Amino acid sequence: MSSKNRCFGTIKALRRLRPELLCDVLRKFAECLAEWGINLPEEPGFENMPYEAIHAACMHAELPQELDDVLYFTCALGTAPGWE
Repeated sequence: MSSKNRCFGTIKALRRLRPELLCDVLRKFAECLAEWGINLPEEPGFENMPYEAIHAACMHAELPQELDDVLYFTCALGTAPGWE
């Protein structure tokens, strides 16, 4: 487990990602989602995503290193400086 929690300091940062892609990534960690009490929508959209719960988990839960890395690089590549 990671203790770095290095990304998504704000809900606004989470909203930069397409909901369906965020769900695809998070669903690979179903055990963690269950532990954190996060239920992802069948048809994700900006209006029905549990952003507050995802943010709380990213900031306060112990994330598996693989999930922490995926979210970090997703966040980093979501900016112009990240692509450079």
